[in-house]
Amino acid sequence: AVQEKGCGALNNLAYNSDEHQAAIAAAGGIAAVVRAMGAHAGSAAVQEKGCGALNNLAYNSDARRAAIAAAGGIAAVVRAMGAHVGSAAVQASGCAALSNLAGGSDEHKAAIAAAGGIAAVVRALGAHAGSAAVQQYGCTALWSIANTTSKDNAVAIQQAGGVKAIANATKAFPSDAEVRRTADGAMKVIKPKLGRFR
Repeated sequence: AVQEKGCGALNNLAYNSDEHQAAIAAAGGIAAVVRAMGAHAGSAAVQEKGCGALNNLAYNSDARRAAIAAAGGIAAVVRAMGAHVGSAAVQASGCAALSNLAGGSDEHKAAIAAAGGIAAVVRALGAHAGSAAVQQYGCTALWSIANTTSKDNAVAIQQAGGVKAIANATKAFPSDAEVRRTADGAMKVIKPKLGRFR
């Protein structure tokens, strides 16, 4: 309960405040969140809040994304998603975190792919076809992960069933503007990179 509340507090403090995000990172908050997630792998609540905190800390900062990656945060998010496949809250939070962690650097996108992040996102989309949040954040994550100078991640997404999963999201939520926007964005990035793999 202490770890859940701690991760939840950092998640809330980091939300939409660059000043708070920088202060949390400077105080060792990133390592604390990753440590809590590792120590309480069986707690869906800790994993959800931990992914949420890493998501907010990764927002719009290459330096904090690099610090999260160096602290083992990418692997922690992928492990959380693998351990709690049945929890839509963990899956949505994990997909959102991977989306922000993939922002900016091709190196981080490659690290997410290498850690099994693509498979984790595609699995989340399939397991929670009825959750608009999972569909939105899952499509956003694939969009972000595929948006590199290389075609490798787009090909990996296709091979993992990601293109089909994105198409299914738009079919499941035809009138949800955010699901449609993120699914369309993902397709616009992925499809041109596929070439003969399409």
